[in-house]
Amino acid sequence: SRRLASDYAAAVKAGDSALVVSPTHVEKDRITREIRDLLRREGRLGGDQKVFPVLTNARLTEAQRADPSRYQPGDVVQFQQNLRGYGRGQRVEVTDPGALPLHRADCFEVFYRGAIGLVPGDMIRITRNGTTADRKHSLHNGDLHRVKAFTPEGDMVLGNGWRVSKDFGHIDYGYVVTSHASQGKTVDRVFVGQSSDSFPASSREQFYVSASRGRKSVTVYTDDKEALRAAVMNSEDRTTASELVAGAAGADGRRPRQRREDAERVRSSRRPTRAPVEERAHER
Repeated sequence: SRRLASDYAAAVKAGDSALVVSPTHVEKDRITREIRDLLRREGRLGGDQKVFPVLTNARLTEAQRADPSRYQPGDVVQFQQNLRGYGRGQRVEVTDPGALPLHRADCFEVFYRGAIGLVPGDMIRITRNGTTADRKHSLHNGDLHRVKAFTPEGDMVLGNGWRVSKDFGHIDYGYVVTSHASQGKTVDRVFVGQSSDSFPASSREQFYVSASRGRKSVTVYTDDKEALRAAVMNSEDRTTASELVAGAAGADGRRPRQRREDAERVRSSRRPTRAPVEERAHER
């Protein structure tokens, strides 16, 4: 990942738009640390760090959101439509799950609290649609922005001059994205970080999505070429014998691919133990 970080930094310095893509959140976060460490050493990231709260989507199914045992104190519920007693966009911190309108779990999403440390020059990614602090501009899920400065009130100023409220929450580092999150993005140069740690989450479809984001070039970094070649020959549509017996969707209603993604997400970050805020707990 050090070679990858160096190549990414060189591409950006040369004026190319660049993005690193990795199959898993664990590898995404590891590469992000390498890139930010390198940029700091080169003096391209600096200044005082400011810590911002982060809301990480728990990605619970509707059935799971209706289950009170899925909640812990401190979780955040955000309503995506109006409901009696709650307005669209309203956030409620969980203290007693039984007090939530669990019978209308279709009306809200659940988020875990986290934190992210940013300095001027950092690249961030918007993780949920929203608006700027003055409500004059839309923030779109997946958009990448450079952090320019921080206001005396603690808000974030983006490279285009937009101001994002310190409590917005729906942000992540924008240097590396998962294969799933990279869909729809196109940049000059793509760097695919896919080590053996990520092979269980690898597939033909995943690799195609990762490798097809670049206009000019794509470079793949791995520690085992032959094993990677074998891993990406597998298809996400491949069904195991047990899945054929049980049906394409399990008893929990999730498809095989979703179960794999959920398992990886839980392994990598279930109730994250607050690592240094600059290495923030990632999306589950």
